[in-house]
Formats: sequence, C-alpha cells, structure tokens
Amino acid sequence: EFERKTYDDFRGHNIFFSVILSGLQRTFGYSLHIPETCLVAQGWRIEKGEFRSIRLASGHILVVRSLNIHQDSLDEKGEYRPLEALYLYWYVADNIVTPSRFNLNLWSSWDFLLHNHDRRWASITVMSPITQSTRVDGLNEARTRNMLQEFIGQVAPVIQKSEIPGSIAN
Repeated sequence: EFERKTYDDFRGHNIFFSVILSGLQRTFGYSLHIPETCLVAQGWRIEKGEFRSIRLASGHILVVRSLNIHQDSLDEKGEYRPLEALYLYWYVADNIVTPSRFNLNLWSSWDFLLHNHDRRWASITVMSPITQSTRVDGLNEARTRNMLQEFIGQVAPVIQKSEIPGSIAN
C-alpha cells in the first residue's frame, strides 16, 4: 500500500511526498525497497548520502537519510539537461523511527526471532528538484534543503503515530 502526493507552493517549487507500507506477510520489512537501489535503477546517480537531524514542529528531533541525486533528463527541446534533487527518507513502525535500513532489518529480525512478531513498517520519502540550474528564480541546494526540512517539520508530527527521534546506525 502506498500514498503519493506532490505539493506546490504556487511559485513552481514542488515537493514529492510518499508513504509506502510494508507487506503483511512475514518479510522482516524487506517488502520495502532500498531507496539507493531503486534510484540507481531509475537512472539517478547518488552524489552524496548523509544522516540529517530535523527539528519537528512538536519540538522533537527526527533523523533522516538525505541523498543528493543527479540524472540527465530530456527537456522540451529534446536536449539532455542535468537534473539535481534532494531525496530525504526515513522508516517508521509502532514506537520506532529510524533513517537506517540496517536498523529496520535489525528490529524486524529481533521482533520475529524473539517474539514471532512482524512489525508493519512505513517508508516515508520527501523529494524536490534543485532548480537553480533550470530556472531564473530557482532554488539552490541550501534553500531546497530548507524547504524540505520545514515541510518535514510540519508533516511528520501529523502523520507519525509516535515521535520517537530517529537513531543513527553505524
């Protein structure tokens, strides 16, 4: 199950927002795709990946995985143009929030092996193009990141049952 929506600030700056739920079968959360794998399969190149802390409107801190991605896309004239974007994601389950696929797998295995319980995970994604190279009034990376972090700060406390801060795995 999934839900996707694109938000527009009426100045042409868009935020793609997605929530994908893991399957109900015993898959240890594996029915959720690894964003780094899916993005590369879709033609994106990952330039940089890091963990980022975001202050939520509730006052909590959420740690997300942030990826700088790039691909060449065809414009309206049929010419290739570079497209850069920021892609931020994290995983949520009942009373657990993590930006780490390793932690998701660890929690899922622990729950299943010790408690015969399979948590239902959600993968939450927020993405926006960095438009400075494609528009005169475009946003640079810092302004795009700020826009996404403000969006997450407002939406995460509304959509997440729990606001337990994310943790970083080694």
